Amino acid sequence: MLDRAHGHDPRPVTTAALPATTSTARALTTTSSTPDQIRRALLDLAGDLVHRLRTGWRTCRQLELQVTFADRSHTIRSRILKDPTDHGPVLTEVLYAMFARWACSGPGFAR
Repeated sequence: MLDRAHGHDPRPVTTAALPATTSTARALTTTSSTPDQIRRALLDLAGDLVHRLRTGWRTCRQLELQVTFADRSHTIRSRILKDPTDHGPVLTEVLYAMFARWACSGPGFAR
């Protein structure tokens, strides 16, 4: 009790664990988006993600991209990165590559 009164506490400090994931979302405003609109949305997503990573002193090891189409169907793609990073151009290119696998001329994306 005397030690604690003098600011000495032998108990170990347990810190809160960092969140395992972080996410960001962007909704496209039209049901048939152009490739330029899609690339801009992906660029914005990457920028938001980089900001969250850097303010939390974290890096990204895996990216997941979920796309919801106008008919409410959705698909998810994920990629594990070769090296953990918080570098915006790297994350942007990975998002572009993930999205490029889908045909963008379908029914459009959900709002």
